[in-house]
Amino acid sequence: MHVREISALLAAHRVFGLLPDVELAALTPQWQHRRVASGEIVLAESEMPVRLGLLVSGGIDLVDQDAAWRLPLEPQELFGAGATVADHDDAQRAVATAPSEVLFLDVETLRELVQRNPRLLPLLPAIPRRPARASPRSAMAQSGNIMTQPIASLVKRAPVSIDRTQSIRVAAQRMAEAKVSSILLTQDGRLSGLVTDRDLRTRALAAGLDASRPVSDIATLAPQTLQTRDSVLDAMVLMARKNIHHVPVLEGDELVGMVTATDVNLYQSPSVVYLTNEIYEQADLAGLVACSARVKDLQGSLAKAGTNAHSTGRIVTSVTDAFTVRLIQLAEEELGPAPVRYAWVAAGSQARMEQSARTDQDNCLVLSDDYRPETHGEYFRGFARRVCDGLHACGYVHCPGEMMAMTDKWRQPLAQWREYFSRWINRPEPMALMLISVFFDQRAVHGDTGLLD
Repeated sequence: MHVREISALLAAHRVFGLLPDVELAALTPQWQHRRVASGEIVLAESEMPVRLGLLVSGGIDLVDQDAAWRLPLEPQELFGAGATVADHDDAQRAVATAPSEVLFLDVETLRELVQRNPRLLPLLPAIPRRPARASPRSAMAQSGNIMTQPIASLVKRAPVSIDRTQSIRVAAQRMAEAKVSSILLTQDGRLSGLVTDRDLRTRALAAGLDASRPVSDIATLAPQTLQTRDSVLDAMVLMARKNIHHVPVLEGDELVGMVTATDVNLYQSPSVVYLTNEIYEQADLAGLVACSARVKDLQGSLAKAGTNAHSTGRIVTSVTDAFTVRLIQLAEEELGPAPVRYAWVAAGSQARMEQSARTDQDNCLVLSDDYRPETHGEYFRGFARRVCDGLHACGYVHCPGEMMAMTDKWRQPLAQWREYFSRWINRPEPMALMLISVFFDQRAVHGDTGLLD
């Protein structure tokens, strides 16, 4: 890699691009360039504290000693130089997952650079005073604190975007040039859509789509977004609930950048985003039950990190939502699509996003007023039974009071629900007050959310 290429790469980097031109010119020749093969150890455990790595292209995973835990990195990301991730700092190495190009800088040069430019320090991996292990307790505490920080603090670079009328080929070329895994689509300067490398593979290449077609043909239009004032926790919960790995960040209507699952996962292990992604990949109940065993570990790691109860509840509930949605999807795969519109509604602690790792379930079904018991009753009875029993198998036990969608009374059309609430409000008897305490906290988890408006 030529010095001019390294200089251009550093100038565009979110950290080193902040350096004055004189500093950047002096730093550029200090980097060592290396090509590595897939499967090759890029930095061994003993090298992690003394060298800083910058992934130029390809893929690298941070892996623990037993390869039981791993964190994928993307191009432009830094690793090493004492960097720690949660409680895995004592047995971490970097392994290439694809043919890759990497730049290395020794830690002494890095220390001197930071002494002259202290504003870089918060943006860099942890730099030890001496090559030594960092405290796992300290790393975990940092992960708890970072959740309250604005998501803007994780934006690495200016947004990479093209107009939505450009071709699929142009989008792929632009992503390759910028070494990014996603690109934003704009229309009249406003965000219009999002395309990821997965979209290119599954919606374009695998489908045999002509690369000259508009990139909007394979895009996720009107994607989920975050505002710069939203927190890292907001990003974690959004990615977990929607099973997405790329989220554009806006300041009002103006594009600021992109955050990825890799960005937020650096501050949490086990990762809620990767756990929910694994949940959505399960093909049957047995697979979901196996995933459910890890929820307790997730909550334990949050406690060790000093995460407050409110944040823990939001994160753990996002996992409950993922189990619920996947069970609904599996039920529909078995029974066929629902004959009328419905909303699967969480009540109680799940609705408030205050759940713990193990709790009972409170849920109901709001059906369209097109529902006819004689025609549609059998479908929704079997549908609700599959989902509620599945949740029970995953550790969210049946409600002792039977406040679940599999109970006929709590699986009703919208008009009946309105009648329920009118009666409870106008005749506040003890039983009505108890029901109000559960069902007045409601949140649509899946289906037609408009039925709750």
